[in-house]
Amino acid sequence: MGNVSNDVDDAGTPCETSCAPPDESSERTPRFNPDEVYIVGPIGEALSSGGGGPFGIAPLAAPTQGLTGIPQFAYLFLRRTDGHLLYNSPLENIQRLFEFRPDEPPFSGFVTDLTKGEVIAEDSHLPCGDLTGDAMIRYRVALDGSVYHTCGDDAWYDARGQQLVLGQSTPATIGANRRAVVWTSNGEFAVIDLGTGMVFASVAPRRPAIAPQAFNNWAFRSKPEGFWIGVTAVSSNNPEATFTELDLQGTVVAQGTYAPLPDGVSTSDSNWGGIWPVLDATGALYQPAQKSGPREDLVIVRRPMRGASEIVYHFNAWDASRPHDVAATLLISGN
Repeated sequence: MGNVSNDVDDAGTPCETSCAPPDESSERTPRFNPDEVYIVGPIGEALSSGGGGPFGIAPLAAPTQGLTGIPQFAYLFLRRTDGHLLYNSPLENIQRLFEFRPDEPPFSGFVTDLTKGEVIAEDSHLPCGDLTGDAMIRYRVALDGSVYHTCGDDAWYDARGQQLVLGQSTPATIGANRRAVVWTSNGEFAVIDLGTGMVFASVAPRRPAIAPQAFNNWAFRSKPEGFWIGVTAVSSNNPEATFTELDLQGTVVAQGTYAPLPDGVSTSDSNWGGIWPVLDATGALYQPAQKSGPREDLVIVRRPMRGASEIVYHFNAWDASRPHDVAATLLISGN
């Protein structure tokens, strides 16, 4: 697999590049490239075993080279420090955070089988038990690999169990020096210090205009010197997508519009499958869209800040009979 170093090649998993040395915590933990983009979704070998799941993950550029064993509906993080894929599953009440290891069929569909033998990536002594409130948002993984968590209310904690000074804000992405972009109560954003609660700046990112009944989708990515925020228009004929670049003090460094969509591609079905956009290490936006013409197709488009956009994935190319072929229902990159 050109951009996954996976230590399970002796079990038959593709490994086209030299495999990484065994990880101290696991000999079977694959390492992904957090600078790139991956697809997650149904995979041929899991479908062939019956029951419909679990999901698989594959490079966007090589969807037929998937690994499987991710519980459906899991919330995923690609840790920037080592390329390990972390996930928590809403099928668990406590929703611990696991390091992904591939599994092989047959699958029973139970989370306890998929997580068996996997490393728990967060401190087991959390200040709360079963998650309440929004079951999909329990963790955030920072640029430096540290884990932050919530009990489902407004309180967030660091790995030591120390409560953060956030008020009613929710971290969207956590970058260097414990700085984070957070959602604020007025629907905008602020850059804050998670240790002190100091607000450096409130930000209203540039966003595309949307029609009634439409809404914006957001993509966030931290980097050592600041943050990127990308915005698309969903359920709208507005093809524009915008970006805002911030430094660690929340100062706007740059704002602009991503490259136009390729010819014949529209955003009329720009949220097929519920796929949210993501940003790669260059700040380029990856967005679901629809290709018209004699062979209509659902596609994923890469839109850079400069240069031309391109189609990088065709849903119609998916073939469930290929055991390692992944169908995109989610995009993930280093957050």
